[in-house]
Amino acid sequence: MTSPFHTEPLHERVVAAIREMIISGRLAPNERISEKALCDQFGISRTPLREALKVLASEGLICLLPRRGAQVTSISTQHTREKFEVVRLIEGEAARMVCERATEAQLTQLGALHAKLKSAHAKRLPRDYFAFNEQFHRAMVEMTGNATLVDIHASLVDHLRRARYSTMLIQDMDPRFVEEHDLICQALLSRDSDRAEAAVKAHQDSVEASVVHGLGGSGRDG
Repeated sequence: MTSPFHTEPLHERVVAAIREMIISGRLAPNERISEKALCDQFGISRTPLREALKVLASEGLICLLPRRGAQVTSISTQHTREKFEVVRLIEGEAARMVCERATEAQLTQLGALHAKLKSAHAKRLPRDYFAFNEQFHRAMVEMTGNATLVDIHASLVDHLRRARYSTMLIQDMDPRFVEEHDLICQALLSRDSDRAEAAVKAHQDSVEASVVHGLGGSGRDG
């Protein structure tokens, strides 16, 4: 079987593929990982797969079980709250920096993403809504020009995406989230740094409360 992974190092490609499977829920919390099935799926040997699993274990997405293979970790309410706390700090500071540094073209880009987000919400398209929402927040952080901040934020969002996907069917898209985004966008476009920071943090408070409620409702508090 020909492997779909052609660029070295191979195990990093495998890490990315399995990480996305976990984040999107195709590999569910507490699910045992079949090394044979993944090797067959990717057309690889067990050596790069096991290297990949070690990386994913270091990221907290799986746990390695002595003599029993690997298992996807549960979604912990405590860890979810901790990640939201850091995202809130990063995005609050990013909002201030965008107000001070962003070009008019960049602010226009944020406005366009916000419009797409609102349209997806109005049409009741949850996956499009969440995708545009992530693009908006990622773009805001990228506009700080701080690569380290971008990397840390991206890693946290990857982990939180897993929790958000797991509650997507439980929690409706609350209209207050769009209203909060309106406030964020208005503050950014007017370059009001204090208001932008406060609006971003308040929005993340609301999202955290919704996700944590969903996790509790689904019995996931690992």
